[in-house]
Amino acid sequence: MTLTQKRAQASFRMRLLYHLSQRRKEQRRNGTEAFTLVELMIVVAVIGVLSAVALPQYLNARNTAAAGAAIGGAVGVAKECATYVASGGAFTIPTGTAYGTCALTGATFTGTWSTAVDVRCLGVTGNGTQAAIAVASNGGLTCTIS
Repeated sequence: MTLTQKRAQASFRMRLLYHLSQRRKEQRRNGTEAFTLVELMIVVAVIGVLSAVALPQYLNARNTAAAGAAIGGAVGVAKECATYVASGGAFTIPTGTAYGTCALTGATFTGTWSTAVDVRCLGVTGNGTQAAIAVASNGGLTCTIS
């Protein structure tokens, strides 16, 4: 390649770069700059991957919270019943709760939820959709997860 050809090629490159930079400036000024299809596809793919990772974690946390709420309600009523039983009926207690009914001889209160998850109830850990809290005749509490 001769010197003249090299200069012509360099001149062409400079004019092309100048033209592209001017065109880019004009697009920015006019607001016609946009994302390419490839860029949009990459963004959609990234969002898909993130949602595939996050969605199972969210659902597990939601199911665990529902189980905890059910167990918490049943344990709360069972503790009231245990106090009632241990005191020999010295005070009145609400009867016919959504979890069960208390009696001086003891009772069983049940909390249920829809999806089996790992839960903890009164020191017992298990996997299931139901927790039964038993109140003994002396006021003691035990939990069974099924």
